[in-house]
Amino acid sequence: MKPSRWLHSKCTGDQAYSAAICQAYLAAMLMGFPLYFQNNYINLTAAKKSYFQTAALVFFALLFACRIYQALAARQQEGRNRQTFHVGLPGFFAFAFFWSILFSAILSPAWPESFWGREGRQMGGLFLVLCILSFFAVSYSWQRSVWLPWLLPLSCALTFGIVICNFFGWDLLGMHQNLAKSQQPTFLGTMGNTNINAGYGGVMCALLLALSYMGKQIWLRRCCFAASAFGIYACYGTACDSWLLAVCGALLVILAHSMGEPARMRRWWACCLAFFLGGAAMMLTLQVGKGLGKETIYMETLQSQGILQFLTGRGMLLAQACLLLLILWGIRTHTALMAFLQRHGNKLLLLILLAALLLAAFLIFPLPDSFGTNRGYIWKRTLSNFSHLPIWQKLLGYGPNCFFQSMEARYGAEMIERYTYPFLDAHNEALQFLAVTGVFGAASYFGMQLSLLASCLRRWKQNPVSFLGAIGISAYLLQGLANNPSVFATPLYFIFLGVIAKSQFINF
Repeated sequence: MKPSRWLHSKCTGDQAYSAAICQAYLAAMLMGFPLYFQNNYINLTAAKKSYFQTAALVFFALLFACRIYQALAARQQEGRNRQTFHVGLPGFFAFAFFWSILFSAILSPAWPESFWGREGRQMGGLFLVLCILSFFAVSYSWQRSVWLPWLLPLSCALTFGIVICNFFGWDLLGMHQNLAKSQQPTFLGTMGNTNINAGYGGVMCALLLALSYMGKQIWLRRCCFAASAFGIYACYGTACDSWLLAVCGALLVILAHSMGEPARMRRWWACCLAFFLGGAAMMLTLQVGKGLGKETIYMETLQSQGILQFLTGRGMLLAQACLLLLILWGIRTHTALMAFLQRHGNKLLLLILLAALLLAAFLIFPLPDSFGTNRGYIWKRTLSNFSHLPIWQKLLGYGPNCFFQSMEARYGAEMIERYTYPFLDAHNEALQFLAVTGVFGAASYFGMQLSLLASCLRRWKQNPVSFLGAIGISAYLLQGLANNPSVFATPLYFIFLGVIAKSQFINF
């Protein structure tokens, strides 16, 4: 195994213990965490936080005991290889983020709440520190596993299945019993509210599409294809369109990876087919529900969302079907076209994306307050409030879990007057971390992700796991443009980053 500039592990026989502990932790987080709840929706945030923190602390304790055993065993056998652990740029940024969180939490004007995170979103400094430690521990101890890719479609299918049951009005788990009827449209799964379900579902669907495209086993690819189509169907059911950022971003990255290579482009076409099938299934569901007069409140909410309603319209689906057939015909019959795309396709794709971004900027700026379900309002107020903070709070932020406290003096009354309830987050991951952890925290947090993404992109043609990392990180960053970090998704993301960091030189 070739040494990395920033992460390298020499594996010996007794290190199988730490690898087994890590695999158990990953299985508990991937299978148990998304489905776990207590007291229905009333304490869902606290339940998820408690589950993660308990699992992480047990993982750290067992890993520490295992490391002591390995050190003692190494002393008794002369010349035995010892596990080495070197960190470079992603690890450096993660280490900087660790200290930024600690200083931000301790120096916060509301430091007890900032550190412990007992209220609101409950993402205090301690919670974020455990996320960072999970990244380091997983990247230290994880080893290649043949069963881990199979857990992803299974976990997602169960989580998406609960969303779909609620979409049909079947509260199988009884999670709505403590909610007022007016609150029910906001919650439809074990991952919390509709925004969180959309963000989680979008990233998971992106990973499923990546596995269906790159997986070596044909049955794994087929399972991931089915799970991704089902997941897109469930994402439509959330009636939130932020998942489109993650899924469409993943389809574009897969297209760039496959550009001009017929075999790979056929697999990319299959990923596009999964997107089409999810939308077509939702269109049929809405038509049948309307015809039978059994529309649920979620179906009515979905039909009020402009972009999602447009994508599930008959005309749009017919256009998608025709486009898919045209693309498949071009892939199978036009070798000259494939050769052209192989040489110039990604350059054209980049130009098209830049043109689309410029057009979008022209259409939405100056940003109205109502943009993105009032996201325009809170984005502008977050930046305005940040500009008025003293210099030390610009550098370190107001403190984790203290977004509202930072906004309260200047915009608290205005938010309540205009929207009844105050905003507890910025609804944008970059603005959120800028507000609560300052320039140092935001720079180190995104530096960790972007440096790891760059490492994945350098190796994505040779290493399938690097490709999976490029898809997952891209999808998460894109959905973060419209969503917040949360107790529900952030721990899983840091664990994923740890796996990708370690597996840069290990293939599935």
